[in-house]
Amino acid sequence: MVHEVKVSRADLLSDLRHAAKRESYQWLACETYYVLPAGAAELHEIPEAFGVWLLTGSINSGTLDLARPARHVPRKLPFPVWMALANATPVARDGESVQRELGDASAADEVIASALNADPSRRANDA
Repeated sequence: MVHEVKVSRADLLSDLRHAAKRESYQWLACETYYVLPAGAAELHEIPEAFGVWLLTGSINSGTLDLARPARHVPRKLPFPVWMALANATPVARDGESVQRELGDASAADEVIASALNADPSRRANDA
């Protein structure tokens, strides 16, 4: 499932002008949704295959309402594409920490050790 978040009408219209971009969303997912502020567009302006979520109110206290469900089309990603997505390296923005790699065994060991140290009853059960 893809959720393409648009912050304004101009952002949405720019996206809608690029058919190849829309097709790539649909190629990757069984369902594709646009998420946008209420009033940024009319439903008829967004292609029927796409679902629409509308944010009413502010980002912090508003509500998301499903205005139209997406058309569900079964997809099967080619295995090399699936692997490329699974192995993709997370990108950190300035001031954000990078996620740990899935295969980072030392990080997993630290988390497990920390959990065991926090709960002495678990250590007794593991011995």
